[in-house]
Amino acid sequence: MSNLTRLTVWDDPSICGALSWYLAVAENRRPAKFRIAATVATKLDPAASAEDALWAELDRLTPIFLAR
Repeated sequence: MSNLTRLTVWDDPSICGALSWYLAVAENRRPAKFRIAATVATKLDPAASAEDALWAELDRLTPIFLAR
């Protein structure tokens, strides 16, 4: 446990619930979400794809991201 958990801000349930992942990242107990996202490959070119295709790809890849 780090000194971060001793801060009184964590006494607020809404803050604790909203930011608990980020506290775990700061304490090296969880990976940063951008590091997880970097492991999820897509074959779409974001600059050349239509918005509908991008949303469909997000829907397809979100369960993979969450599983990791």
